[in-house]
Amino acid sequence: MTFEESVKHCLTKGYLKFSGRASRSEYWWFFLATSLLDLALGMLPESLSFLAQVAGLALFLPTLGVAARRLHDLNHSALWLLLGYAVPCVIATYAIFSVLTGNGAGLILSMAMGVIALIIFLVFLVMFMMRGTEGPNRFGEDPLAAPAA
Repeated sequence: MTFEESVKHCLTKGYLKFSGRASRSEYWWFFLATSLLDLALGMLPESLSFLAQVAGLALFLPTLGVAARRLHDLNHSALWLLLGYAVPCVIATYAIFSVLTGNGAGLILSMAMGVIALIIFLVFLVMFMMRGTEGPNRFGEDPLAAPAA
């Protein structure tokens, strides 16, 4: 799948699609597109910074969808994404309350939880770089399989 095909698919057919499978190229091309957009919007003057927030909200569901389909290609449930989103949210919340209450032990614990979040990030990074399951799996047909003639 090319860069253009990936972006087009994720923003149209795949916008709210959490079923099926996504190849590595679909995931990584879309990741590159959203990263470049984020970089470009980050260079805007502060008076236009709200555009980055609007883009982030608009791209949240397609990003989640392509990540879910990528996990499906690896024959894993999309529920694994909860680990990637929920753990950092819990860590951030705990760290904020630790700092606000002046709890030093809580701050150390939140730093340890930050290391756990880093490990989770690295696990997802490696998983998303792996080749998907060859042939059909419980989530559908192989996205790399040649279409039937």
